[in-house]
Amino acid sequence: MPRDPKAQDAPPLDLKLSPRQELACCLRLLAAEGYNENFAGHITWQPPGQSAMWCNPAGLWWNEVTASDVCLVGLNGDVVEGRWPVTEAIFIHTELHRRRPNARVIVHGHPYYATLLSAIPAPPVIGHQAGCVFDGEIGVVNEYDGAVNNADAGQHLADNVGAATGVILASHGALVMGDNVAMATFRAVSFERMCRMTVDLKKMGASAQAILPQFRKHNYEWLKTKGASQYWAGAVRQLVKDQPEVLS
Repeated sequence: MPRDPKAQDAPPLDLKLSPRQELACCLRLLAAEGYNENFAGHITWQPPGQSAMWCNPAGLWWNEVTASDVCLVGLNGDVVEGRWPVTEAIFIHTELHRRRPNARVIVHGHPYYATLLSAIPAPPVIGHQAGCVFDGEIGVVNEYDGAVNNADAGQHLADNVGAATGVILASHGALVMGDNVAMATFRAVSFERMCRMTVDLKKMGASAQAILPQFRKHNYEWLKTKGASQYWAGAVRQLVKDQPEVLS
């Protein structure tokens, strides 16, 4: 039977979320994936046309953040709006936001398998079709240079990150970017899964079979559009049903 051209591809997210609500949802979804190490880790969301960034406050665990906790931070690292301070390592984000128009959302965290690879350091391999969302965009920062607590350190990190959207930071953790919250959240989930698969393959003494370039390209385009939006809609629907306070 021919497909109705008016039919939707998947159930949409029937919620209009503010930037603060989007970031709070992102934080809780990625907490469930192990992205926060206790209270450590931070995510910034810089809406198009805006220099200031939304950021989670320092000291709150990701799975307890609500929309009203989220702060607005200027590119100099000062809190513009919000009742809590933010991380001193905000400069991990500021300099990448300055340079990368496509890096609207920057996730930095310490999920176990990405952090395990960071101890080597080694990149995750694209051994599964979902990993194609990072096709040609995986990076490794090979040296640990300490905390990124000022603009100079942030600029040095941005130099080393380059154009990558999924990055292993030596002896530190992961850095994942996207041009919207849905994309960044989906990429972050996929990145940690890739890292886990890479570690498991190493344990098996096996290597991943290469995915041919034409299939990587096709998967990349689908995952960046429909894949990310479908993931986000379903994940947020379930989150809000179980934890409605996240939007408050």
